Amino acid sequence: MIAERLGYVRAGLLCLAFGLVLATVTVGCVGGASDEVVVDELESIEDGHFVAWKLDPGTYKVELTASGDGATVKWVGSSCPGSAVTNEYSVTCEMTQTGQLIVENPSTFGRGAGTTVTVKVTRIGD
Repeated sequence: MIAERLGYVRAGLLCLAFGLVLATVTVGCVGGASDEVVVDELESIEDGHFVAWKLDPGTYKVELTASGDGATVKWVGSSCPGSAVTNEYSVTCEMTQTGQLIVENPSTFGRGAGTTVTVKVTRIGD
């Protein structure tokens, strides 16, 4: 009879442990902050022109690809690193204040080729 009771106690503890693990996983998947894509665009930029997006304070991941001679990335309102002319760029950056992300096709004396860029900006959940 004591052995039978110990078996029930072990089964109950195992069931309780499983329930706690399940609850933790469920809360982690449902209750946590999620990432949010705030920009997902394809842009054609003429020589010497740029596009810009306003970003509120937060942490962002920027992914960019550019055709042709490439593009530059600049952060305004943040100490995050920009880029030289590039065809690929991927950086995670914290904006401590409202600022901008600027993607530019640098000028070649006004006679350079245009570029097409894909820009994806994801706000990382807190």
